[in-house]
Amino acid sequence: MAETPNSLNSSLTPAVSSAVRILDAISASARPPTFSELQLQLDLPKSSLSRLLQTLMGVQLVEVQQGRYQIGTRVLDYYASYSRRLDVIAVFQRVADEIGERIDETMQLAQLQGSEAVFLARRDCRRLIRPAAFPGRRVPAHATAVGKALLAHLSASEFAVLYPDEALPALTPSTITSRRALQDALQTVRQDGYAQTRQESTLNLCCFSSPIYEASGRVSFALSICLATENPSPERREAATCSVLLGAQSISHALGYRDPDYSL
Repeated sequence: MAETPNSLNSSLTPAVSSAVRILDAISASARPPTFSELQLQLDLPKSSLSRLLQTLMGVQLVEVQQGRYQIGTRVLDYYASYSRRLDVIAVFQRVADEIGERIDETMQLAQLQGSEAVFLARRDCRRLIRPAAFPGRRVPAHATAVGKALLAHLSASEFAVLYPDEALPALTPSTITSRRALQDALQTVRQDGYAQTRQESTLNLCCFSSPIYEASGRVSFALSICLATENPSPERREAATCSVLLGAQSISHALGYRDPDYSL
């Protein structure tokens, strides 16, 4: 059986595994392959290969022209989404450096995946005591400032899908533990334009976050500023709040969003 360079784990769902192998084979071919060429290369039963190709064509992941198969246009949507993430990370790094010249705090970029906030990038402060953060970290969204900033911009139906139950897990004694309390907190986020947490995901950590808008007006990312302290001074809180609002606006503006009230 032919193997692709990125062989798939045998524990994966067979149909999904086979579909990815088909996509790998098509994308790796110097010339779009025929059905017979794919069947020979992948050693799949003809009936299975036919069903999988029909499914992939039905969702526009594969196209066929003159009996030869090639990657479909839907892949461009995935690439565009991936490119946006790369773009926003680059912009975040630039804006975080600018903010870092004014305040010495840890900054992070995150997006929502299901009911979790996933951190994509960070800029550390120079303080001896700093938040323990790293790209790739996942935290329940209801317990984080970035999560609240993102959840606040979901529709009611999207929110209901993520939180069908009233009870929410607690990470610390300060974590919101009910859907109703979370909804109240999100209403405050929408009114204020930013979210905040105080020891809700981690003890001795206070965070402030503001949503980032794409050119379409959609909120897909959030910027946060995190302070490794239980009770920051009013001056430090005010600096973090102002900076996270201006930083998120700057990133949104760089991504093509035009808010009539926007100003640097």
